[in-house]
Amino acid sequence: MCERSGVPEHHEPGTEARGRGAAECGRRRPFPPAPPEPFLVSVPSGGVRTFRSRRREPLLDTRHTAPHGAAATERAGGPDTPAPSTRGYVHVYTGEGKGKTTAAFGLALRAAGHGKRVYIGQFMKGRPYGEISALADHPLIVVEQFGDPERIARDAVEPRHRRNADQGLARALDALASKDNDVVVLDELDVAVWFGLLHERDCIALIDARPPHVELVITGRLAPRWLIDRADLVTEMREVKHYYRQGVQARAGIEF
Repeated sequence: MCERSGVPEHHEPGTEARGRGAAECGRRRPFPPAPPEPFLVSVPSGGVRTFRSRRREPLLDTRHTAPHGAAATERAGGPDTPAPSTRGYVHVYTGEGKGKTTAAFGLALRAAGHGKRVYIGQFMKGRPYGEISALADHPLIVVEQFGDPERIARDAVEPRHRRNADQGLARALDALASKDNDVVVLDELDVAVWFGLLHERDCIALIDARPPHVELVITGRLAPRWLIDRADLVTEMREVKHYYRQGVQARAGIEF
């Protein structure tokens, strides 16, 4: 998320936030035992916008980060604690650099390659990205978007934006509770929290509701400390060099 422009993280430099109302694309559906039907959102693309973020310092000092997530549970032991190789963990992909959503979708494809079912819920997104089109017929991966047709500025949040995000959060809880999904990806959840679309307490409750076998992946810039503390894996993407500073605009198939 660019703190100056208010453009969500998922818009790589040179793009503008586009989305679709959750009332249209966030329809609640049961998760059947069989692989669910893929959910493809198709939204007309809009203009482009370049931006740059100001924060350059490292996000984390992990030397003093206490274990809080699944790894801490394993250390505590107990008869109901799954083995490390069979349980799920909480991932957080954050930072100012490119690649957070890309990494999450890559993990989803890897999981599906091993027969795992994957649910991907995207907050503040609605544009028909190439990865969504590529997964349209995938039998093991479901993608849903809970965005808005227009760019969302942090100082111009409306009740409907919060309703969209709330529907996405409810859908994520369904995905976790269904017991049919092995991996759940919540793309841009960090940004939705930073925008004030979701409450911290509700997101903490969602993380705490994760079944032990489910791998939970959360992406977005500006990951808050409470999320970092609850994660088992935190990766900070840091921009070292980017061609958009030379005026290169977002390209189909690369940035979206």
